[in-house]
Amino acid sequence: MPTRDRPDPATVTPPDPSMPGALGALLDVLERQAERHEALLELVRRKREAIRTARIDDIVALCAEEQRQVVALNTLEEQRLDIVERMLPPEQAGAAPVVRLADVLSGVDPVHAAELQRRAESLRLSMEQLKGESSVVNAAAQTLARHLAGLMQTVQTALSQVGVYERRGRIALGARLESCVDVTS
Repeated sequence: MPTRDRPDPATVTPPDPSMPGALGALLDVLERQAERHEALLELVRRKREAIRTARIDDIVALCAEEQRQVVALNTLEEQRLDIVERMLPPEQAGAAPVVRLADVLSGVDPVHAAELQRRAESLRLSMEQLKGESSVVNAAAQTLARHLAGLMQTVQTALSQVGVYERRGRIALGARLESCVDVTS
């Protein structure tokens, strides 16, 4: 079981040998996070289409796959935090609850710092795009839920007036008795 102190060995890949120690591991984790976010973005787009066409089984399957991606992203985030903690100067380690990229870059040579900034920015853009797409899907899901609730209310209203179904699954309306009383004569 992965913990913040000990990541799951099955999910850890060796760092790029051309990068020094923790920096190579950090760049690798950032790359894998970006890949996971892209996969999650594709799932969100597919879920949007499933919601648009009201394919409930597909929505359920896509939600389960999204959950697996999110769990994998959480594991990668724990690894990233551990690596960043090791990269900080001793006086900054554990001091700040939020570590900025500039804090990490201060101890990295300029060539590797540029690559780190590029990957971090790429990940940041992927996350923003995912957030925007997710909000659209969330709104669509809420609209679909309201629509289905309206349909259920219509059926419930029709059944409460009649109470039975015909053989073909339609609501039996039966004969309506309408009368009119002339009160003027």
